[in-house]
This record gives sequence, structure tokens and C-alpha cells, in this order.
Amino acid sequence: ITIQEQIDLLGEMWFDRPAFPMGKLIRLDLKYVGESARERIARVREFISGQGGNAMLFSCLDEIAWMYNIRCNDIPYNPLAIAYAIVEKEQAHLFIKLDKVTPEVQQQLQADGIELHDYHHLFLFLDEQNKEKTFLIDTNTCNYAVYNRLAKCFGTKEIESPIPLMKSVKNEK
Repeated sequence: ITIQEQIDLLGEMWFDRPAFPMGKLIRLDLKYVGESARERIARVREFISGQGGNAMLFSCLDEIAWMYNIRCNDIPYNPLAIAYAIVEKEQAHLFIKLDKVTPEVQQQLQADGIELHDYHHLFLFLDEQNKEKTFLIDTNTCNYAVYNRLAKCFGTKEIESPIPLMKSVKNEK
């Protein structure tokens, strides 16, 4: 059996598929979150280094929201944005529909060292990366197509995301 993940079979059969949600992305103030995205990314980078990786891909929406201090209304009753994130040793990336990001939020994200990319450009971005990288992947939350692309192109290490544990310890601010 061969799985063809390049074909969106569901998209070919789901004729009345709802449009991609386009709610505006917001950033939470430091007074609400207690720790900047830059600080959280630094903690994630320490974890990545400690595990022998060069980068980690995040597909769990609540983890991305926490790490980057972002919220949206893409999913009813959940303040989450449909997105992917990649944290590398020197860079952090957010893959999201760019129309959702206001210039103000874009500036805030860039100030925290987060580069924005279109949601649908994740595979293009991966194709341009150094194939010597080792990606950490949480297979409990990563979809098959993304996992398969990473496993075919890079060294990979399956590992549980550090973010649930990081989220469980409340900061003092």
C-alpha cells in the first residue's frame, strides 16, 4: 500500500467545504502572559539543543498559541489560530494565513524574532532547508503528511513536545 499525501482526497470530495477561517490574529500583553515569546522560544531552544536537534516543528495549535503569545478565533470556542511553527537554533517561524496578521501584530512578532510565512508554504520552506538538520517531532500531534515530509528529507527524532510541561508551571509575573 502506498499513501499519496500530495493529493488532498478530502478536498476533492468535500464540495461544500468551509472556507479557511480568517479571524484576525492578536498578541496577548505581557501583563497577561508573564513571559515574552522571545523568552519562551529561548526555553524551547534549550530543550532542542539538549535533545541533540537543530529544529522542532510544532503543529499543536495550543502549543503555538502559548509559545508565541498569540490568539485567534479560527476554531469555535477555542482562542486558537490554524498554524504551524518551527523553532530553530537562531530563528523562529510562524506559518499562518498572512491576511490574518495586522501590520501591528506583524511588527510585534518580528520584534520577538518570529518570521512569518504563508500557511501553505510550509513544504516549500522545508524543501529549501539544509538536509543535514535534525528535526524533533512530536508524533502525537503532527499529521502524517508533515511527518512524512520531515522523515524523508531530514534526520528526525520522535519526542514529546516540551511545551505542555512548560505551560504547567505558572510564572510569577
